[in-house]
Amino acid sequence: MTVQNLMKQRSAALIVSIVFLGACNPANSQRTDEDIPPPVSAEIDESSDTWTEISNSRQTAITKAVSAATPAVVSINVVGVERVAVRDPFLDDPFFQQFFGRRRAREYLRQVKALGSGFVISPDGYIATNNHVVRNATEITVSFQNGKTVEASIIGRDEATDLALLKVEPSDPLPYLSFTEDQEPLVGEWAIALGNPFGLFATTEPTVTVGVVSA
Repeated sequence: MTVQNLMKQRSAALIVSIVFLGACNPANSQRTDEDIPPPVSAEIDESSDTWTEISNSRQTAITKAVSAATPAVVSINVVGVERVAVRDPFLDDPFFQQFFGRRRAREYLRQVKALGSGFVISPDGYIATNNHVVRNATEITVSFQNGKTVEASIIGRDEATDLALLKVEPSDPLPYLSFTEDQEPLVGEWAIALGNPFGLFATTEPTVTVGVVSA
């Protein structure tokens, strides 16, 4: 055996001995929970300046706009009728048409229900919504975020712009959104869509979607 090989074997044995002694050290085996430092609390007093600074830093133009507009969002509940045409599949067959001729489809009216969203645009109860929501309506009710529901009537609607104007008779002035023409929207500017199209006011908040003006 060469001197070099002998030194390698002794070095390996020394390393194994050190590791073994370290594992058997009583100081390591007798460590208790008291030796572990307690966790540091990350709670911040909500009345502190730090909390106020963090809260303010989360506020953006979008969150502020949503907060301001949310009270004016309403849910539109519609009961209406639509005309339905039903054809007999056998009478549409050329074979049967030889005997019975061509028959017109039978038409009847059926009741339908629809849900949509709207915005209060005046304190005395005018509400803007979509025409397709109330197009065939025979009964319209408006639900507010406070849980109150009132009947509404159609003042006017426009097929081309898909807009409709409703009116309710509130007992108190309503929170509302106002229109402005001071500035034209810019392409690429943020746009916010708020609504309650599925009657989700049980959550007390409307849904929010953001995008940009594309044209």
